[in-house]
Amino acid sequence: MSAEDNKALLRAYFQDVSDGRTADAWDKLAEDALWTVPGHSPLAGTYTKDELAALTERTILARLKDGMTITVKGMVAEGDKVAVEFESRGEREDGKVYAMPYHFLFTVKDGKLWRCVEYLDTHHYVDVILN
Repeated sequence: MSAEDNKALLRAYFQDVSDGRTADAWDKLAEDALWTVPGHSPLAGTYTKDELAALTERTILARLKDGMTITVKGMVAEGDKVAVEFESRGEREDGKVYAMPYHFLFTVKDGKLWRCVEYLDTHHYVDVILN
């Protein structure tokens, strides 16, 4: 796939998440995909496709009353790598807002999202999602 094809795959993935079509989003991940959150927070670790889907749906999305809207700010692609800067926004039932800036580095393989390293404000994640 070209760099532009890889960027289009990422745009479609983020649109699926924004629109609440999580099954379609997970279908864009390779079966052997690995998702890594570096650091020492409760979220840090490496997740398989199934672990990522379960974590996302039972923590972040379960806490937000109307899901999460993702706004892509920019993408840079070269070869099989795509760097994405974006923001997500959602609101809990109690009115607390989850407004998270992210930077993800993806590796695409055979037309699927194969590897991801996710950088985020882990303090905000703990404050709004885990508390």
